Amino acid sequence: MASKPGAGADPAEPIRLTSHRDLSERQAEVSRLLAARPQLARLMAVNPVLALREAGVHVAPRLAAHILHAIAHPPQIASRRDELARKLTKLLGEAPKPTEPPWLAAAVFTKLNVSPLDTTGQEPVFADPLNAETVQRLRANRRVLRPLRRGRRLNGGTVIGVDAWRPSYRRLDLAARTPELPPSAAIPKTLSLLELWFYKDHDGVLHDLLELGVIMKGVFPVHSADGFRAVAAGDRRSSLYMWITAIRFPELPR
Repeated sequence: MASKPGAGADPAEPIRLTSHRDLSERQAEVSRLLAARPQLARLMAVNPVLALREAGVHVAPRLAAHILHAIAHPPQIASRRDELARKLTKLLGEAPKPTEPPWLAAAVFTKLNVSPLDTTGQEPVFADPLNAETVQRLRANRRVLRPLRRGRRLNGGTVIGVDAWRPSYRRLDLAARTPELPPSAAIPKTLSLLELWFYKDHDGVLHDLLELGVIMKGVFPVHSADGFRAVAAGDRRSSLYMWITAIRFPELPR
């Protein structure tokens, strides 16, 4: 079992970061602390704020919240997320929470007064996980490949297993047309993003709610404190932590 991530840290003079200026001015010190402890540096992919704390860097709550918010999405997507959130907050009079089914149902059916639809047995349209060019190339080469049954054993004991493609929120096709559906006899108390897809063409607000929800579902997977400790101790698997073997920091002037 791995040792606790904080073992060996020197708590005598912890670095305290309370603002962006602190973060910029003490970047070299923080980089050297993490560079000296490669395994702890890898834990930045699990939760950067907690990894910094284990390295002896105390981040003020407001700055910590900003860091976690900033890494949630790439800059372009984050910009779109914030734009949608501001727009919807102004329209709805409160911060949008499209990933919370009870809130979403209340917003759509009560606040926006949208008539409920019967979505029983319906499936939304998902975009192809591969782009058109890749799909065309694979189709062109398909006839020269020898078919292989799922799980068939090859020479040398190698086994090829192929997971079935599973739709995900980020694959929801926001451009596909929604079908005409009959009205529902009752007003649902909850509404999922998958169900919201069938309402997206009703008006722009519902489309924006769906787009924001899809973005929020695609957030960078930051672990909680318990999850962080479990990954550090080797008691829990983290795909990103296992995939990243090292994080290196540039040499900065003192």
